Amino acid sequence: MGTYSVELAKELSRRVELTILTLTRTDRGRSYNRQEMEDALDHQATIYPIAEAGDGFVYNARFQYAVLRDLPRRCRSERFDLIHTQHAHMPDLLSGLLGHQPPLVRTVHSTIRGQRDAIRVLQGLGEEVDRTERWEIGLEPLLRLTERSVLRRPGPLIAVSDWTRQQLLDDGLPDDRIRVIHNGVDTQRFRPEAAAGLPEPFRSERPRVLLPGRLTLLKGGAVALAAIPSVVAAVPDVEFAFTGGTTKQMLELLSPGRLPWDHLRLLGTIEYEQLPSVIASSDVIMLPTFYDNCPFAVLEGMASGVPVVASSFGGIPEAIHSGANGLLVPTGDAHALSQALVRLLTDAPERRRLGANARRTMTEQFGWNTVVDQTMSVYTEALAS
Repeated sequence: MGTYSVELAKELSRRVELTILTLTRTDRGRSYNRQEMEDALDHQATIYPIAEAGDGFVYNARFQYAVLRDLPRRCRSERFDLIHTQHAHMPDLLSGLLGHQPPLVRTVHSTIRGQRDAIRVLQGLGEEVDRTERWEIGLEPLLRLTERSVLRRPGPLIAVSDWTRQQLLDDGLPDDRIRVIHNGVDTQRFRPEAAAGLPEPFRSERPRVLLPGRLTLLKGGAVALAAIPSVVAAVPDVEFAFTGGTTKQMLELLSPGRLPWDHLRLLGTIEYEQLPSVIASSDVIMLPTFYDNCPFAVLEGMASGVPVVASSFGGIPEAIHSGANGLLVPTGDAHALSQALVRLLTDAPERRRLGANARRTMTEQFGWNTVVDQTMSVYTEALAS
């Protein structure tokens, strides 16, 4: 949701007068202030940090209260024409209680029911859920009731996939209020040519399969590791690279058997500037997730011209058409995953064909220009109504 908000803001700020009410956050010991946030948007937007983020359950309530306190004053002083909120943590829960406010558009990234399903998948895989997730399970009836009251308020809803749209329909939301606008990708930043900028420490002469993001059970970590021995047997020089802070201890926890460490490479957390080159220099990307919507890891890999092997879950099949611009495998099927990886690693023309088609799909359908064009149409609709 953070990636979506930042990338949407970059493009929106070129077209509208944009004000952002947001949170400050400390990331790996470093705090980002208002000046740095506005620098990142080339000073095309005005940013007001009104609360502080955290990793617990309580900071959502703090932000909701900050919006209640701050938004009416901003509406009066800056005379906003429209408000656009990012729904998952319900920042607009209390908005409108202290007076009239402009029309409101919501982008729905996930629902309480969807988050509950993800947590239950974790529990089914034997993974211990954290305190925040236990709170969410315990408060689910109240949270769903609250969410329903928020989503039933007037205004169009933007769903980031048809899969999300169906969840909203299942929860009783009317179809005529829902607009599907998929997540986007910066196709100028994520492109095949970015491979030329790969830093020396990340380079390898071996064919590389990249697992982007922190590897967990929910992201299919155990499935990925179960598939690796078969791939190594068929492609003896293959290398599996892990990003996102994945550690040796994490891999050992996910796979109690002996791992082929000479075929595994831990790249650590990749800096923002280096990520496109790491992705573009890979031969295949895999994401055998048990639960996902329209993941940026898939879109970024496809925009980089790298064939992606992913689970046929959630909104992923709306981007990947198996056999045309990537490969889909059944969720949780390590054998199918290994077969798909071997197929691509041993067939360079097939890799090039799928990668080129993936790149074309992203530039034609998933670029941020397209996303913002569609979003602006929803704005026009909201203002007209």
